[in-house]
Amino acid sequence: MDNSHQKKYYENLIERIKNCEKHHFSDEDKVAFLKMLKYAPLPHIIRINKKSQYFYLVKEYLIKNNMTDKICDNIFLVKDGLRKIDRKMAKLNDKDIKLTDKQVQNKILFNSLVDLGIVTNQEIVSMIPSSFIITIAQKAQPTDLFLDMCAAPGSKSGHILENNVNLIMNEVVKVRANVLSARLGDELEKFVICGDGRKFPLVSYTDDKDFHGTVKFHSILADVPCSGDGTFRKNYLPEETPSRAASIKNMTKIDDDIEIIADIPENKVKSFEELAIARKEFLQVVGFSKNPILNIELLQRALELTENYVIYSTCSLDPIENEFVVANVDAEICDWKEIGNCVFDLVNITDTAKIEPTIKARLVYRPGIQECKKSPFSFSNKKLYKTMRFYPHDNNTGGFYIAILKKRNDFIKKSDPENSAEEEKELLPVYTMPEESVRSIKIKPNLFLKINNTIYNQISEDLRNSLVTFYKLNLPDDCIFLATERSKKKIIMFRSMQAFALAKAGNCTNFGSTVFELDKRMKNEPEHARDYKIINFAPLKPFLTDYIHIKTTKFFRYMLKHSVHFDEIPDMENQQLLKDWQHANGIFYCEGIFCKGYISSDSVTLMINKKEKDILNLVLPVDD
Repeated sequence: MDNSHQKKYYENLIERIKNCEKHHFSDEDKVAFLKMLKYAPLPHIIRINKKSQYFYLVKEYLIKNNMTDKICDNIFLVKDGLRKIDRKMAKLNDKDIKLTDKQVQNKILFNSLVDLGIVTNQEIVSMIPSSFIITIAQKAQPTDLFLDMCAAPGSKSGHILENNVNLIMNEVVKVRANVLSARLGDELEKFVICGDGRKFPLVSYTDDKDFHGTVKFHSILADVPCSGDGTFRKNYLPEETPSRAASIKNMTKIDDDIEIIADIPENKVKSFEELAIARKEFLQVVGFSKNPILNIELLQRALELTENYVIYSTCSLDPIENEFVVANVDAEICDWKEIGNCVFDLVNITDTAKIEPTIKARLVYRPGIQECKKSPFSFSNKKLYKTMRFYPHDNNTGGFYIAILKKRNDFIKKSDPENSAEEEKELLPVYTMPEESVRSIKIKPNLFLKINNTIYNQISEDLRNSLVTFYKLNLPDDCIFLATERSKKKIIMFRSMQAFALAKAGNCTNFGSTVFELDKRMKNEPEHARDYKIINFAPLKPFLTDYIHIKTTKFFRYMLKHSVHFDEIPDMENQQLLKDWQHANGIFYCEGIFCKGYISSDSVTLMINKKEKDILNLVLPVDD
């Protein structure tokens, strides 16, 4: 089967872009774009989680073994031959795949790294929206809160969280919200709300001392639902499969509808609402959708909630999902240089200024489309030039669109002398979500939270003190622990009262970090720290003051496979810790890695799952 449906769709899309602005896309661009479509699978880009305790070991191993090329910071290009083969998509049988032992080992390693949230496969242009939030957060206060309004599947959220940003994630579909939580791994603190972003609540909260606060978002990422037509290289196929052909055919049908609707006289279709009613199939197609009304509403709500910026993005190249949406909200369009970017060096393709050397990853963009005359999708705004279009043939990437918006001070559209009369016309009338009153939450003195039908209550002061003393923790006062109500099997930790207020007000599916779990071997009532084991060191690591240091990687490797007697541990400095943690779980450390180990009367057994053991056996350096 050839790629005829796919080719037709993108040829139509290119013509529509050229009809908006003739000089935006040349004939040479069209040839280069379609060549990418036919011949060029996407480069394999990964991001290593900087919050993971395995970060430095994994990074050094990949570089040393010539498996990756560094792009910048924690972003790497995986070299040929290491991309995970999807046998179904590639139509290959096991017999057809001939791999060396080293390739098999590397594939297993990559799969384990992804499963544990240590490595994320992510297209490089997909990291640009999150990099703007990271840049903004660097200039904000440590307690400022940020929101990812449409967070699943989670790559951008993970990128933000790895950079110590207080992030709330929202996802409307519960299954996707759960996938989001699982995909981010255990080392990132997760606050996931399941709800319609258009109705995301305004929340105020009070405590037992009559303190009043309101949950505020410094800035918001709105990576909205879209057709995804910029991602055609992500799952590259030399030939179309029946399912891919059907999906592209649906998208092509949408474009055929667009051409038909665009020819209807303006007096016949006065608003997008009427269009939605008249052409329902245009707005919702199984598998793919182009729903600018939804995106306008999401973006408008984001502007209502933010105190500063909204980063609007799609993995689409269609002006209807991009410039048309931005042109129909009440906001100031900003140049990216107003906030800068700490990860990428972004270069306007029309810029003739000398390009200076940089250690950042350099990507070329084209200015946004300023005008489209086809009704009812027409728009005109010179400031759309400040938005950014990333085309596959400019950077050897996928396609992406990004707009940086700022709420106006009075949030009322004003006349701008720079704009033409066309640009001063009223915004398109779109459906407005019914207003909700501010939700008021009382968060103290009794802290409790319901997550997926499980109730969590604040642990007793005695249990908290026991955990602090037993595990040698120097905890700040704002660290709060909640445990499952009846069994106290799991204890979660969090520090943000604003996030807690949101979790109580919304449909929370994941909250904070699960740090302790009841050890099944313990027969005591779960009111003492020795009954619990640490299952997540990432949030506790800054507060650990003492642990058993294994000084040689050779012996640590040995401990990964065997239980060891106390006397076998070389250069043991703190014998007292073995006594303190006897018949319980202790903390062990080697080469930046913390792990738990069960300490019996005379021996130690490290408690590490198989995937982590396999990774450590590969990436741990060998002692001289």
